[in-house]
Amino acid sequence: MAIINGTSVGGMTLQADYSYTQNATANTTTVTVILKLANHYALYASAISGSYISVGGSKTNYSKSISYGGSTTTTTELTRKTVTVTHNSDGTASCNIAGTFVMNGTYRGASVSTMSVNQTISLPKIARSSSFSISASVNTGSALSGTVSPSSTSFNHKIQLKIGSTVKDTISLGVGTTAFSYTVPHSWFPSSTSGTITAVLQTYNGSTLIASTSKNVVANVPTSIVPSVSAFTASIAANGLSGVYVQGKTTVKLTATASAGSGSSITSYTYSGPDLYSNTTANSITTSAIQSSGTLTYIVQVQDSRGRTASRSVAIAVQPYATPTIGSVSVQRCDSSGNLSQSGTYARYTVNSTYAPVGGKNTRTVTVAYSSNGGSTYSGETTIQSATDTAGSKTGTYGGGAFALASAYVIRFTIKDAYGATHSVTAPLQSAARPLNIRSNGKGVAVGAMSTKDAFEVAMPSEFSKDATFNGNVTINGAFTHFGVGGVAKNVSGQDWNTACSEKSGFYMGDNVANAPDNRWWYVEHIVHNSIYKVQIAHSFFSNTVMKRTCNNGNWTAWTQFVTSDHFTNNFNTPGYTKLSNGLVLQWGLVTIPANTSAVDIKFPLVFPNQIRAVTCQNNYSNIRNAACSVSSMSATGFKMTPYVTSSGGLPTVITYIYWIAIGY
Repeated sequence: MAIINGTSVGGMTLQADYSYTQNATANTTTVTVILKLANHYALYASAISGSYISVGGSKTNYSKSISYGGSTTTTTELTRKTVTVTHNSDGTASCNIAGTFVMNGTYRGASVSTMSVNQTISLPKIARSSSFSISASVNTGSALSGTVSPSSTSFNHKIQLKIGSTVKDTISLGVGTTAFSYTVPHSWFPSSTSGTITAVLQTYNGSTLIASTSKNVVANVPTSIVPSVSAFTASIAANGLSGVYVQGKTTVKLTATASAGSGSSITSYTYSGPDLYSNTTANSITTSAIQSSGTLTYIVQVQDSRGRTASRSVAIAVQPYATPTIGSVSVQRCDSSGNLSQSGTYARYTVNSTYAPVGGKNTRTVTVAYSSNGGSTYSGETTIQSATDTAGSKTGTYGGGAFALASAYVIRFTIKDAYGATHSVTAPLQSAARPLNIRSNGKGVAVGAMSTKDAFEVAMPSEFSKDATFNGNVTINGAFTHFGVGGVAKNVSGQDWNTACSEKSGFYMGDNVANAPDNRWWYVEHIVHNSIYKVQIAHSFFSNTVMKRTCNNGNWTAWTQFVTSDHFTNNFNTPGYTKLSNGLVLQWGLVTIPANTSAVDIKFPLVFPNQIRAVTCQNNYSNIRNAACSVSSMSATGFKMTPYVTSSGGLPTVITYIYWIAIGY
């Protein structure tokens, strides 16, 4: 116990004896003070009003009567007091100890009124929170290291690692252990590439928490932690042909096998390719029917929850396809051996057909059937070209002698391919030839054939040397061959287009004709209003060129050219372009810009021959709503595109898809 001495009179001293106990957990000290009158001889006195004891500012008045008649010195306890003092946060504290003994009288000849004691003591410092050092930043997947400086050698510690208010893990350090290391998992940041870890040092005395202190650590997910596409496959979803992709028919199933960057998840799959753009959460999609042929490349780009991307491509070979077609056909009567004969009851045919071979996987059959002239029901259908017969032209004999001499028939040819697509063409088979034939019922007459209906029929070329008058309607299923209408155009080679057509509207043809667009072969439509107003439209034999001129009041204008598809150069892919006949060029494309990318260089699919006039771009809104773009460094070969966020002007933190259009000549 410590002693504080105060007033002394004749060897009698007012004395404060104090002792204390400390509570490190509560950060307090309990101080007990005993106020004594020490070393006095015989004394008869009383502490009167005003006597007090004070500890740590807590004051208590007391009274005390002393009656001692001994001849030796003694010590008399006057009062005592206990107070608990709370230390400062750093563990320091002080305590004032004071007291008085008030009496009126004398002691050993000296006057005594008030004796006092007063002193402020510093209490022993209570150890508080330990301190620590830790790395200011760390990469996920790497060790976060630090060292604790204990405030007491008896303390143990814990280090909590928190993100926000969530405790992710706790490191425990026993007494005497000061170094620590912890590998930060990538999974702590599944949706961002960086973040803040709060390291909280907790100081313990045994199992009792003394205090806590914290520091922030910046954590970064390494740029090497990205998604991957281990496989990207294409397969026939529907309408393939023996394992072959077919234009206009086959749908393609695209399947991606992807893994997110460690600790994240795949959030989207973006598929692109010919006639395809799709942003989805599915790892597989099915396209619509392929509209192009040749080698087609599809691309998948995956994005994880951190906004990081990876891509992979797959190519397929697509065979061209067109529906099968019956071309020209001819049908004539013949005998059973196929010899042409007007008295034959068989039909000799020649049929030309085309179909898409699809790399040898497509097949086709050609069949023939017949109906009576004017009938709608066909019978006798027979296959004349099987799937193994790939010839483009077929000649043969058909009918089995079923075609009566007095009857006319319609012969139908039909082609059908492996997809079931068909095309049919019909041709007439006339009745047997006769110079003159009267129908058996007496109601029909035929010239050059057997009479087959109640009408006047002519089945041979006819010439009328005199005028012919028709009082009823005239239906012409053939052609006015003199004018080229409905048949072969009239040949006027070597003549003059101003006069060769005379006043007769019709179709004409020829080369080396005066007043033509050039001296090559032309087909001309000649339309007459009267002798001085006419129109001529000329079609080139060698190209799709079409020309026109007009005769106004007897004067022919110069030829002017129609615009046709030959005047356009097109590439309808993405990116693609179209070049107009006047030289104007339009180009377009879709650009995929990775997250946090400041600018990308865009190359035009076609170099502008002269000059670029304008470029515009537009966010397609599939992945970010508030993104836009700017264009710079325009040239005939390309430009630079810079994406930005409209609200902040900063770079988009996710992948951005931008459409662009360029105009030039």
